[in-house]
Amino acid sequence: MTITEADISRAVYHGGQCGGRYLDRIGKTDLAILSKEEWWRFLQVIFSEYGAELDKVTADKSVLSEADLREALAERAREAQGEIDDEIPF
Repeated sequence: MTITEADISRAVYHGGQCGGRYLDRIGKTDLAILSKEEWWRFLQVIFSEYGAELDKVTADKSVLSEADLREALAERAREAQGEIDDEIPF
């Protein structure tokens, strides 16, 4: 089986919800005022929760293992960290 658009949508929604909760917790909803560290943590929350939810959604489909997905996300996060400068990228 393959990952469907519905699977991806569910995982994206979950990641977005968790990112929103992080922003609520730190009391900032304007992305333009996040510090570099807050921006980085915001992205980590979204992508890690997206990956965890996608893994749950697809677990019965045997498409991706949790370890493979987490390693791929961690590798991309390491690559992206070098791309981040002092300004928010938007």
